[in-house]
Amino acid sequence: MENVKSQKNRILWLDLLRIFAMLKVVSIHVCSCFSWDDLPDFDRKMIEITGLPLHGCVTYFFLMSGMLLLDKKPNIKRIWTSRIPRLVAAIVIRLVLIVALMVAVAVTGCIVYKHPFPVEIFDDFQGNDNMFLYSMIGIYIIYPFLYDICQDRKKEEYFLLLSFVFSVIVPILKAIPVTSFITSHIVRQMVEYFPFGIPLIFVLGHWLYKYVFPALEHFNKWLLFFAAVAGLVLNILIREFIPALAANEVAYVGFCELIICVPTFCFFGVVVSKWNIKNDRVKNLISHMGENGIAIFVLHWTVINFIRACGVMPDQGHFLIGRPLWTVIVYLVSFGLSLVWERIPVFNKIIR
Repeated sequence: MENVKSQKNRILWLDLLRIFAMLKVVSIHVCSCFSWDDLPDFDRKMIEITGLPLHGCVTYFFLMSGMLLLDKKPNIKRIWTSRIPRLVAAIVIRLVLIVALMVAVAVTGCIVYKHPFPVEIFDDFQGNDNMFLYSMIGIYIIYPFLYDICQDRKKEEYFLLLSFVFSVIVPILKAIPVTSFITSHIVRQMVEYFPFGIPLIFVLGHWLYKYVFPALEHFNKWLLFFAAVAGLVLNILIREFIPALAANEVAYVGFCELIICVPTFCFFGVVVSKWNIKNDRVKNLISHMGENGIAIFVLHWTVINFIRACGVMPDQGHFLIGRPLWTVIVYLVSFGLSLVWERIPVFNKIIR
């Protein structure tokens, strides 16, 4: 399948999907800057409704990683000397930024999102904010095992089926009083350390690219677009009316994210991949933004909290205008800082 590529031989539609997914990540976190107590009921409801499709944004990165990695024989040495250390370094840098910001808060007396100083530093490292980085480390560790499975289509599809059933049934069992004691502990460990659903999404990215994308080439592109939109709507309906499936425990292992992410992933892979962007500057900018994704992910929380601490970001205002506006601002500032980051020797190795 022909892909649009930049001068650096990067797959451009994947970089566009990375930008799309990262904007969704930033948009979720920008909500922290609005004072919910002062918002009208309509804006509150819109926060809930428009925020639902944004969850699962990290799923795109696992789909893309599976697509790119599982057709290549694992280089064990590179995994342990380059890929995993790079992710660990990103986590450490994020920790340093949090500490630096808290010290600045203590000195200036400002209050940023979440906590005044002093605070338990590792609170931010137990939730989903860093789950992407933690899970990518886990993915690289079991990557050789998953690669062997993906060499046989039947084994790959059996793995996907079993993983899907497991990742859906366990959270549902948690809601049943008889099984809640056991399954709640299992689910908590899955979410905090290594959700079984992440390998499912990782392998699914490879399976979709290898077997589904070619079949979808013959579909009308508008059907794929409407399928992606239908995924958005269905995701909202499920989370609104079946709250058990929208519990935090299912944020990375349930099928709510797959309902929205799989059609969108297919739309990008089959339709957006055909876009012929002729302007080299635009292509290089897209590639650069996609390439600096890890740096943007690490930096955006600090940017949000710093802007809020300076009193620039409004606590009030019309949410439907403020959210997209500040999403773009935070993303662009984070990207600008990533350009500075990539010029620092040694540190620039972490980005790519």
